[in-house]
Amino acid sequence: MMFTAFRRAWLAPLVLSLSACAASAGAPPSELTLHGQDSGRTVAVHPGDTVKLDLLDTFLVPGSSVIWTADTSDASVLARLSSSRETPAGIAHSQAHYTAVFKALKRGTATVRMTGAARCEAMNPAACRQPSGSITVTIS
Repeated sequence: MMFTAFRRAWLAPLVLSLSACAASAGAPPSELTLHGQDSGRTVAVHPGDTVKLDLLDTFLVPGSSVIWTADTSDASVLARLSSSRETPAGIAHSQAHYTAVFKALKRGTATVRMTGAARCEAMNPAACRQPSGSITVTIS
């Protein structure tokens, strides 16, 4: 009897401490998808998480387009892993997806900068605005 009571008294704290360790191990890495309309926002992720930026290239009329690119302000905190562009078969009056994938490497803050290169052959160059934006990513 005494051995059973001793074993219970010793086992309960051990089980509690092991379950606390498992809970603090953290969740598996996740992916956060952002879009152009997220410009100006601040988002929070964890080291190991993936941040995917999906922007729409536009081709409204021949000679008119906006083509996007994206980069990071601090590649040691948030590194760009890849970028790709899905170009449609018939360009005029269509859209294409530009995707940039970033990996949160360590704690800190970085800015994802979005830059659009606009072509406006049929417009006054002064009216052809070059779009841009940014999203602040905090890794904690």
